[in-house]
This record gives sequence, structure tokens and C-alpha cells, in this order.
Amino acid sequence: MRTIADHIYDIASNSIKAKSSNIHLKIIIQNNKFIFKIQDNGSGINEEILKNIFDPFITSRNKKIRKVGLGLPLLKQNTELTGGYVVIDSKFWEGTYLEAQFLTNSIDMIEIGDIAGTITGLITAEISIDWEIELTSDTTSERLTTIELKNILGDIPLNNIQVIPIIKNIIQDICSTVFENV
Repeated sequence: MRTIADHIYDIASNSIKAKSSNIHLKIIIQNNKFIFKIQDNGSGINEEILKNIFDPFITSRNKKIRKVGLGLPLLKQNTELTGGYVVIDSKFWEGTYLEAQFLTNSIDMIEIGDIAGTITGLITAEISIDWEIELTSDTTSERLTTIELKNILGDIPLNNIQVIPIIKNIIQDICSTVFENV
């Protein structure tokens, strides 16, 4: 993973694969820290896998398809290189919570990447999921939910080819407002 946006996409994609119906993504940039938190109500992670979750050779995926899982080990490495951390808590059949912190003033800080594009891709990939997106900085905070977007759009789906650029512009405007002085 080359950017934080890549990590967010990877972790949130796991929430989608876990059959979540609600996913909450919170991004906080303040006090020289970039923090993202993802909470879902998906199938969760069983205790045996959770104990060794950062081991690249432990994966919940079909071993015939892929024998390694590098997303979480790479996230852990990238956060810890900056002096940050990653924590994960999960209850089988209840959901998962992940929090990752990067120290932005570290020489080992990776690029943030395209947050607006990542969020747009996630919320339009599986439109049955209710997303709550929160973006927070030292000075302001904004919130967007797919329930609000669906109410505005009526019968037009979030993944309509004409709607996707509009959603991305809305999210870009929110990112610009919240993170303008960051």
C-alpha cells in the first residue's frame, strides 16, 4: 500500500466482504496526527484469527485463492514507522472496529492519497450498505451519510454513472473544507 487512502480502501473493503450493512468511517487530521477509524456490523473475525491478525500468513480467505493477507501487516508497519499504531477489536458475528494512527511529522509518513476518490469508490461499490463518513480537523468537522444521499436522489442509485462524479465533488468539497489548513 503506497498511500493512506489505499489502506482505508483495503480495510473498508474487508468490511464490505464481511457482509456489513452499516460502516462508519471517521478520518481525523489534527495535532500532527492522521487517524482513521472504521467500524462495521459485519461477520467479525473469529478469535483464533484475531490473535494473529497481523501475521501475513494468517488470512480468512480461501487458501486455494490466496495464502497470505498483507493488508493489515502493511498497515501496522506503516503506522509504526511513523510512531503511530493500529488496533483492532472484533466480535464474531457482531462486527469489527479498527483504528490506525500515523504521525504526520515523521520522515516515514506515507502520502495521504486520494481520500475523496477512495470514499466515493467505497460508497458506490455496494450501494446496499449504509455509510456514515466523518471528517474532522482542528477547526471543523463534517458528516455525510449515504442515507442522506439516497433521500436526495430518490430512485436514482448511488452507482449511477451520472451520479458518481457529483458524489465525488460533494466529498471533495467536504475534504477541502475540513482539511483546508492541514
